[in-house]
Amino acid sequence: MTSPAAIQQSSSPLCIVLLNYNGWRDTLACVDSLFASLTGFAQLIVCDNASPDGSLEKLRLGLAERVQQHAGAWQRWHPGTPLTLAELSKPAVDSGATSSAGIVLIDNQANIGFARGNNVGLRLALKQTGLQWFWLLNNDTEVRPDTITCLAAAAARRPEVGLWGCTVVYHAHPDTVQALGGGAMNPRTAESRHLGAFTPLSAVRAHDPAFVQGIEREMDYPLGASMLATRAWLDDVGLMGEQYFLYYEELDWALRGRGRHAVGYAADAWVFHKEGASIGTAPSGGSPFSVFHLHRSRLLFARLRLPRRNLPWVVARSLWQSVKMVLKRQFPQARAATRGLWDGLTSPLPSPGGPVAP
Repeated sequence: MTSPAAIQQSSSPLCIVLLNYNGWRDTLACVDSLFASLTGFAQLIVCDNASPDGSLEKLRLGLAERVQQHAGAWQRWHPGTPLTLAELSKPAVDSGATSSAGIVLIDNQANIGFARGNNVGLRLALKQTGLQWFWLLNNDTEVRPDTITCLAAAAARRPEVGLWGCTVVYHAHPDTVQALGGGAMNPRTAESRHLGAFTPLSAVRAHDPAFVQGIEREMDYPLGASMLATRAWLDDVGLMGEQYFLYYEELDWALRGRGRHAVGYAADAWVFHKEGASIGTAPSGGSPFSVFHLHRSRLLFARLRLPRRNLPWVVARSLWQSVKMVLKRQFPQARAATRGLWDGLTSPLPSPGGPVAP
C-alpha cells in the first residue's frame, strides 16, 4: 500500500479520467492545472463524446503540445520515463486495446453520456495493474497544486473508503463552496442537495476530524464533478450504471456499494468547478436538455433503487416542478421535464446490481 509520506514526495498510483463534450478549452486548462501538481499521477485519460465543435482535433493538437510543455513535471514524477501521448477509439478499448502512455486520448465516436463516456476511460485504466485509484474529474474544473497530494494521502490513510469526494468550490467565486464532498438524498422524493452549498470556504475546517465525520455521516454520494474510486470499489461494485445519460449516476453508484465500502470526504482536497459548461446548467435554471435528463434520471433511479411506495411521491414532485416552470413561463423547460418524467417511467430497467434504499 502506498504511504502518505511517499505520496508527498513522488508520484501516486492514480489515473485521472476527463470526459469532454464541446469543452476543449476547459479540458486543456484542467490538464494544465493537473500538471502543476506537487504530487504526480500515473496516467491521464481524456475521452471525447463526439463533440460537434471540433474538440477532438483541438485536443489532439493541444495534448501533443502539452507533452512537450509538461515533460519536466513528468520527469520529476517518473524519472527516466518520457511523457507520451496515445490515441484510441472506443471500439478499440472495447476490443481489449491497452496503453501505458502518460496521456491517452479516446474518441468515443458518439455522445454516449456521462456514465458511459467515463466508463470507457475506466475500462482502459483498469487494465493497468499498478493503478490503485481512479479519479473521475469534470473537464470544467481546475485543481490546486496540492489537491492530488491531499486526495491521495486521504485514500492511503483509509483503505476502507471506496469512493471519495472533495471540497468543490465555484470557479467564478473561489471563496464559496459548491459542495462539501457531495450530497444527501431525500429517500421519499429522490431529490438531492449539495452538502454545505454556498458555505464560505473559510468556514471549512478541513483538519477537524469532527467536522469531516459530520459531513461523511450526511453524505450519500460524492459530487460527480470529482469522484475518486479505488480499485477495490471498482472490482467489487463495478462501473457506473449506463442507464443514466446524465445525473443520478453518482448516487446510484454510491448506493450500490453501501454496506460494503465507506464513502469518504477529503476536505483539504479542493477542486474549482465552472459548473455545467457543456450541458447548459446554471444556478438560475437548466437548459431543456439538462432538465429532461434530470427528470428522466430521477424516475429511473426511483424505480430502480427506491421502494415502490415512494414512486408516487417522486412523480408528484416532478409534476409540481413542471407546473412551477409553466407559472414562470419557462415553457421549453416544462415540456422537457414532462418528457423526461414519461421517459423515466417507461424506459426498461437493467438489473439492480445493488441494494434498494430504505
